[in-house]
Amino acid sequence: MNDYGFSLAMRGDVDKAHAYLLGAQRKAPNSPTVANNLELIALLQEGQKLARKAQPTLRSKAGAFWSQ
Repeated sequence: MNDYGFSLAMRGDVDKAHAYLLGAQRKAPNSPTVANNLELIALLQEGQKLARKAQPTLRSKAGAFWSQ
């Protein structure tokens, strides 16, 4: 579960990866590898949130063209 969760994270499916890693943590609660991968997921999720906020909003070019 840990390996598959990590693989999903590397392919960008962070939410599904998080679910698999939580399952891996239930099976191996003291695993430092699983704990590190969960920390990685948290960073990836935060990065996705920041990226969404930083995206510029699209403006209609049609209005600018006709107003010239």
